[in-house]
Amino acid sequence: MDKLQNKIKLYIDSYNYKISNENLSLLTEKILNSNLIKNNNKDYEYLKNSTTGGSNLPSEYFGINSGSYGDSNTGTNTSATNNAIRPEITSETFPLNGGACLSCMGGSNKIFSFFSNKDLQYLKSEKKMDFKNKEIKQNKELLNSKLSVKLQDLMKMTKNKNNMIGKVHISLLNKEMKK
Repeated sequence: MDKLQNKIKLYIDSYNYKISNENLSLLTEKILNSNLIKNNNKDYEYLKNSTTGGSNLPSEYFGINSGSYGDSNTGTNTSATNNAIRPEITSETFPLNGGACLSCMGGSNKIFSFFSNKDLQYLKSEKKMDFKNKEIKQNKELLNSKLSVKLQDLMKMTKNKNNMIGKVHISLLNKEMKK
């Protein structure tokens, strides 16, 4: 999959790391034959079935007045001059300025789109992946996220002054992906 190889190269370059074409081919091959891909649907099913709970935050947390709270002589001062309450989120674009979504803000947590729906269908037809067609989007998002994390791990292993990813780094990552 040359397209995947090009995306991996783009990702690595965006973090100012280097990799030879030979090692890039080796890395792509190791990824495509790893448990990272083979076990993706199992990982997705596990997350889907084990993720429970959550929390509901009041709209005031996001800077929107719901009318549920008011100033009174008792309790917390909710006026705009109170420094204990965080300021309103003013951005209307995603990710919200001052909001959460660490994976959307760039840096070491950035999620990159390595695989498309078509790529996953191809991997399924090649028997490298197994998933329900109605869950392709979720499997794709999980796989992209997992690959992003693994490539971050690869770059953390690379400790030379030129930031050159070598075969030894790919070997170490491959051992991790076999788990």
